[in-house]
Amino acid sequence: MSLLAIGLGLTGFKMKQAYDEQKFLTEVQQLTSTLQTAQDLMLILDAEVDVVFFEDFKEKKIGYQLVSEGGRIPKQWLALIGQRVLLNKIRYLSVNGMAPSELPTLKLHFYSRGLAMSVGKVVVSRDEKLDSQDSSRSYQIVMHGYPHYIKSEAYQSKSEDTSPLRGLFHKAALYPDEVWEDLRRNEPANKEKAT
Repeated sequence: MSLLAIGLGLTGFKMKQAYDEQKFLTEVQQLTSTLQTAQDLMLILDAEVDVVFFEDFKEKKIGYQLVSEGGRIPKQWLALIGQRVLLNKIRYLSVNGMAPSELPTLKLHFYSRGLAMSVGKVVVSRDEKLDSQDSSRSYQIVMHGYPHYIKSEAYQSKSEDTSPLRGLFHKAALYPDEVWEDLRRNEPANKEKAT
């Protein structure tokens, strides 16, 4: 009988962990969808939209809200999509390394049909602090500064810039390989390494 009780206890514990993980992933997806909605409203309605992050000190939770001024978005829509959302399972959130508690208002901007958009990385985690060793408990949403498909991915402390604009400045587009090698050898930093 005691083996059955231990087995049921372990099963219940694992189910609670799976439930908490799914709630966290749902909140990450909900935040990603809000950012995508803000971008879509900017592109379709030519609206200036902000996603504002805040810390609710009364409930000790992080939250966000989609905000738009200028009247381009119908008030009925704003009543639905502009509600304050408090996050229960996301315990850490930062935008470019800044947490909502560090600033009075932390905003991501979606302006001018994509000509003025926030650049950086939104990082969320289940823990109170970001643990760069355990990426399974943290996710990131990369903002490129121009309209693109917004998605969440596992946190990487050093993520590569996947911008299509990056290819414009690729070495092959500017110089042949021989010139590149010559430039690389003559850089001051490389001269110091050689000596």
